[in-house]
Amino acid sequence: MDYLPFWALIAAAAGLWWFVSRSKKSQPSDSPNSRVSEPIELKVTITSEGPPESEHQALDKDAWDQEALSTYMEGDARSLPGKRLHITFEDRLGKVTERDINTVRYVRTTDGMGGALWAFCRLRGANRPFRFSRIRQATDLDTGEVIPNIGDWLDAAYAERPEYPVEVLLNQHGAAIYTLFAVAKGVHRYAGLERTILLQMQG
Repeated sequence: MDYLPFWALIAAAAGLWWFVSRSKKSQPSDSPNSRVSEPIELKVTITSEGPPESEHQALDKDAWDQEALSTYMEGDARSLPGKRLHITFEDRLGKVTERDINTVRYVRTTDGMGGALWAFCRLRGANRPFRFSRIRQATDLDTGEVIPNIGDWLDAAYAERPEYPVEVLLNQHGAAIYTLFAVAKGVHRYAGLERTILLQMQG
């Protein structure tokens, strides 16, 4: 009878040890592979004061001139799509970048000394205006030609277009041609009287 509490204590200790061992085995492991990942929200602010630059930067990253865009919008713009150029360009803040561009349109000032080129800029991933005076160097990517004067080169490329002779004819004699068309449409023929009226209207 005196040994019963002792063996009961041994049995209770063994049972407690077994229960604790089973509890530890049932708990999740602390190894990295067994942990459940939870999403973490991070806010990152990236600042840059110079190159390198992304090919798809926001529009306000360029210090391009508003007057260049105004000149382009108000001037007699000439359509010249698809010419591939490599240019060295200096913005109004003095920052110099090299860019590959595809021409869209251009306009020259009345004195022929200045102008602006509207082109798709691959560096920025958007259309941009480029003042002639800020293009430090230009190269034709199709021929490798170094372009000494961007305005003259654009004029020459524009004159090579198949539509150019028709545009020149319309620019120089547009009023007379439209008048002749109106007279012909009204009378369905070009008689002597219509020709006389047309000559008088031309002055």
